[in-house]
Amino acid sequence: MQEASLLASLRHPNIVSFLGICYSPPSIVSEYCSRGSLADLLSGARSDPAVAAQLSWPLRLGMAMDAAVGMLYLQSRPQPIVHWDLKSATLLVGGSWRV
Repeated sequence: MQEASLLASLRHPNIVSFLGICYSPPSIVSEYCSRGSLADLLSGARSDPAVAAQLSWPLRLGMAMDAAVGMLYLQSRPQPIVHWDLKSATLLVGGSWRV
């Protein structure tokens, strides 16, 4: 499982930590991101003024920077990693609003 070894080697504040794999059912176990996906947060902000108030523009800019810094880490490795499905649904947000 070379892929699992690669995922386990990634250590960065803007990359979700890989914890392991499960064979039945096939799944990847990773760190828990309590706020869910960025897509869910942005969708909630459109429909709920209370959620929108939490997502200030400086916070949104910080989350965009988090995503960019995480991608820079992946692409700056000795063997660059390309994230083929980068979108708000695949960006996870932790309790401290870190992407």
